[in-house]
Amino acid sequence: MKNNWITLFLSIFFLIVLISTKSHAKIVKLSECYLLDAKPKKKYVSLDKFDDYNKEKDDWIIDTERSKISHIIKLNSVIRLGIQFDMAKNKKGKGLFIKKFEKKSAAKKQGLKVGDRILEINGVNVNNWEDFKEFRNKNLRVQNNSAPKLLHKIKRGNKVFEKEIIPDIIPKKVQTDTFNLNYYDGDDASGKHIKFLDNDVDIDIKNSLVIHKVDYGDDGFTGMITFKIQCKNEKRIASSDGSLSGSAFFVSNKGHLVTNYHVVESCSTNPKIYYKDKEMDAKLIAQDKYLDLALLKTDVSKNNFLRISDKPSSKLQKIIAAGYPFGKYLSDDLKFTSGIISSLKGLNDDSTRMQIDAALNPGNSGGPVVDEETGNVLGVAVSGLSKSKTEAINYAVKGILLKSFLLSNQVELNGSKNKISRDKVANNLEETTLYIFCN
Repeated sequence: MKNNWITLFLSIFFLIVLISTKSHAKIVKLSECYLLDAKPKKKYVSLDKFDDYNKEKDDWIIDTERSKISHIIKLNSVIRLGIQFDMAKNKKGKGLFIKKFEKKSAAKKQGLKVGDRILEINGVNVNNWEDFKEFRNKNLRVQNNSAPKLLHKIKRGNKVFEKEIIPDIIPKKVQTDTFNLNYYDGDDASGKHIKFLDNDVDIDIKNSLVIHKVDYGDDGFTGMITFKIQCKNEKRIASSDGSLSGSAFFVSNKGHLVTNYHVVESCSTNPKIYYKDKEMDAKLIAQDKYLDLALLKTDVSKNNFLRISDKPSSKLQKIIAAGYPFGKYLSDDLKFTSGIISSLKGLNDDSTRMQIDAALNPGNSGGPVVDEETGNVLGVAVSGLSKSKTEAINYAVKGILLKSFLLSNQVELNGSKNKISRDKVANNLEETTLYIFCN
């Protein structure tokens, strides 16, 4: 029973970590991948550095917005005889023994049989699999959509003879395998294959390494193989509109902005904001990774700003969340959602968070959560549980911790407001909540 509870906790923990990083959608692309190693080195495993005979391109793409990992292979047009060789006998170096034929095999249709031994192809000795692979990679190429005729020297029993075979052409195609994204933290990711659950992947994004485990079962393949794959990192971080994005809001009349740290952590240059229809730089001046808060400074002054509530939040308190879900993919208009404070603790009794039922989506991260009656900030939108698994479970960093963070970084705070009209609340949010992004 204890193990079941541990498993449940870890599953929920990974779910919240995943969805919190999804507040802006990320796409990480590892391309031009080649096989470094495979263990154990079974008889059928090819360890080419890059098998350009079979593959034109090999990519792994991590998409946090859709919670999936895609393995995309662009396959070349290749020549196929439709033969499976007996690798145990082939190790002896006396030619290639035919173990069986694939369905619709060209070689079988044209007279080769199980038990035949191929000694030469077009006058080139093929004593073992390595010889054949070298011959294949150099000579068995599709040209002008046609396959070359191959003269095979065959030994059948005690008889040696020659047989001309015209192989089949397997046309170009794109093969995509999809994995459910189980875990993602920016440097590492893991996934489970959607169709074959005994097929999973762990990706070291920082070093562009993919560890792909495949269980081939007992059909002549003898179990689990672990493939180590090296890729080129073409890391791209994007929201639905093509840039890293989120929400931010003014907390002083001197151009200070607050957002989540995870919104700006991967920006290679200063983040940018849209303020009064103009694009401006926002310089990161302080951060708290634990709370997931970031403080930025802009060149604007005498701007309107939101005040932090002096009163502690309470359950059932009515709130409004403001932000830019999905960046500007939906529209460039500020969006509002409303609800209540459901709990004063986050996942696993996290006292830095409060749970709200106002809808949050990727792009809401860093936006204000305010009291409906006063417009005072109660928290900063940060994350939510997966909508496919839960309903209306979202989280915000508590306002009292935001206040402590700002005071620690010498931001002068003004007292909170009394009750104002809903129109005034909306107007304040419109003037103070901004779209923040970086390319």
